[in-house]
Amino acid sequence: MHRLHRLSWLALLLLIAGCASIRAWSSQDRIRHLVELYDRRDYFGLRDALEREQDLDNPRVTLLRAIVAHAFNDPRESNRQLDLLGPDLEGISGSMRAVAHRLRYRNHFRLHEYAAAAAAAEHFFALENLDSVLRAETENELRIARALADAPPQRVVRRTSSTIPRGRYARVPVMVGDSLRSYMFDTGANLSVMRRSEAEALGLEIRPADVSIGTSTGRRFIADVTVAPKVKLGGIEIENVAFLVAPDEVLGRDPQFAIPGILGFPVLDALGEVEFRRNGVMHIPERVPRYDVHNLALRFLMPVVQLQVLNE
Repeated sequence: MHRLHRLSWLALLLLIAGCASIRAWSSQDRIRHLVELYDRRDYFGLRDALEREQDLDNPRVTLLRAIVAHAFNDPRESNRQLDLLGPDLEGISGSMRAVAHRLRYRNHFRLHEYAAAAAAAEHFFALENLDSVLRAETENELRIARALADAPPQRVVRRTSSTIPRGRYARVPVMVGDSLRSYMFDTGANLSVMRRSEAEALGLEIRPADVSIGTSTGRRFIADVTVAPKVKLGGIEIENVAFLVAPDEVLGRDPQFAIPGILGFPVLDALGEVEFRRNGVMHIPERVPRYDVHNLALRFLMPVVQLQVLNE
């Protein structure tokens, strides 16, 4: 019996010692954990962690909230969080200052506020010791924003439920101005694209931009930009849609297979929801339903999807 008591006391002492060795996380520990989630580009984990850290009041946490709002397609909220840091980004230092300035640029770009995007990019370039790759990439984006600086923002002006047939090569009928065209959808395209001859045939103003664009095959080409005043898909009418203008050969040389235009992410975002159905039609609802599942994030305009594999 005495031996049993001694063992029980020993177990209790070990438990107490173990608990004493577990130090509660300090505020800096918690912030460090959030930054690690961002460094891994785990937007979903960062979103959930920030939900649990409502009491953390720190400039870096505010910036992380802005990053998450941007990732989950709320650029206005992202800019609101950045505004809390003030014009001098008080409390933000090092490489995170570049992140903050570029984030504001990208928020404005996603909102189609091109002049504001260009101004935000200038603040980014004023920073010292910018990474050369990051500088080159952002210079390319800045050329687009400058070329579109006086363009009005894209907006949906009319919306009704629409079921649109998908034709050969998954193309859909699109009205550009008063002209019926046949374009492709590309969920991976950061911007919409059209052939130079297509822009000329539609009578659109081609704005010089000299943007260097890379393709999936590793090829690069120089593109300009244009703005279509009106684009209509079924019962959805969108004004001021920006397109990259690519050399004709980039979108196919053979007239039978050449792609006249591609509708990219900004148009898909304006539609809110698109269903590609098995019977070969594309359905766009009049009102976008709200969902409890939020497993899609964006890294600028590139989709990031959260998947569950084998219950992990």
